[in-house]
Amino acid sequence: MVAGNDKRGPLLLCTRMKETGLCENRRSVSRLAIESLVLKGIEENLASPALIAEYVREYHRASRELHGSTAHRRRDLEKRLGNINCSISKAVDALLGDNPSRALRERLAALEAERDQIEATIADIVPRQSSSTRMRRMPTGKRSAI
Repeated sequence: MVAGNDKRGPLLLCTRMKETGLCENRRSVSRLAIESLVLKGIEENLASPALIAEYVREYHRASRELHGSTAHRRRDLEKRLGNINCSISKAVDALLGDNPSRALRERLAALEAERDQIEATIADIVPRQSSSTRMRRMPTGKRSAI
């Protein structure tokens, strides 16, 4: 919990001590000191080329997996949309005939509602260019610098 400021900047205190008094820890710590320790730890422990390479491999794998499942879902939705449009056309043809039934009109309304829902879902799925795609297009010298 932020407890105030001094020459060190924002100070953090134990929330339990401040709000309930049940904690004995009455020390305040500079937020800047904590941030610098965290950044130093990241630099020392996670900035090795081997770890960065492993991260990039895993990122690309996850990106490919996500793109594959999204494309598969989109294909299934587009196939279903085609079937619905075909059913709607048949229902409209039947409605234009002599004396359409109430069940036919209700089925047509349900199909049109499902079509609208699927079209909206497909619009949300539109594949976007991922950062992994941008990285693959990046010149090799810049890629190795990352």
